[in-house]
Amino acid sequence: MNTHLRLIAKSLALSFTALAIFTFSQGVARADEVNLAGLAGGCFGTPAVPCAPAVPSIGPSQTATLLGLHYNGSSFELTTANGFVGVGNAANPPNNFNNFGSFTLDNSQNSYTGNTFTVRIAFSAPPGTAPGSGLYTADLFGSVTNTNAGGVQITFLNPTQTFLFEGGAFTLTVNNLAITGGQGPVPLTGQIQAQTAPVPEPATLILLGTGLAGVASRLRKRKQSKQ
Repeated sequence: MNTHLRLIAKSLALSFTALAIFTFSQGVARADEVNLAGLAGGCFGTPAVPCAPAVPSIGPSQTATLLGLHYNGSSFELTTANGFVGVGNAANPPNNFNNFGSFTLDNSQNSYTGNTFTVRIAFSAPPGTAPGSGLYTADLFGSVTNTNAGGVQITFLNPTQTFLFEGGAFTLTVNNLAITGGQGPVPLTGQIQAQTAPVPEPATLILLGTGLAGVASRLRKRKQSKQ
């Protein structure tokens, strides 16, 4: 009986050792690229009264205004390469695409310090993204006195967030932005870094199956010899 168990253990050990060697030498782990799609929209508020743009209203046609600072929403549809994709298309309101919206700042005399801006980024892909959307809130700094004199800086307090989906996870980072009075539109940009679960290559599965088949064959021969 002990000999029988030792034979099984030895066969299994040889099979999994071969599998491990093949795995590291051939690079069996393969991560699929991720398709991402969704909408972005924003609103202005204050630290005491922050805002949260509603999901149904966001998208390219969604707008928000604070004094002389104007925001237009966007839509996006992107695919990662080696797990990464930049979100930074040129601004084209009211048809912003593949950015997180855009800002225009006119030359009217205003102060913006003490206000906030929140962008909501909602995902329709990849499937099962949780949470389904993320809120990124920024402080506004700066003032405008006339054309090209002064401007606004938009600094995000929580620029990077993590989202889970069926088969992996990704992080989305929204970049800070600065705009001069009398200029725009300037896109709100960012980047996405994704990581999917590794998928065994067919050759690895064949090797594992071969090893297990070898164990089964040894057991059959052992049983037949006893009979």
